[in-house]
Amino acid sequence: MGSPDPVIDNHSIILFDGVCNLCNSSVLFIIKRDPKARFYFAALQSDFGIAKLREYGISSVVPESVFNT
Repeated sequence: MGSPDPVIDNHSIILFDGVCNLCNSSVLFIIKRDPKARFYFAALQSDFGIAKLREYGISSVVPESVFNT
């Protein structure tokens, strides 16, 4: 693995479903309330998102929808 990126290492990264309107709205909600820019965001479908999922052993298969029963 390459050397750690100090900019990313000092921030929390939120991975989100980039095709989900609720997820995108949630990202905007967080950004508006994060004046110190402590959070970075990456879509699960992005190269970075896929790499992070693999790094932590999480499946990169994203469900089409989330249901609450």
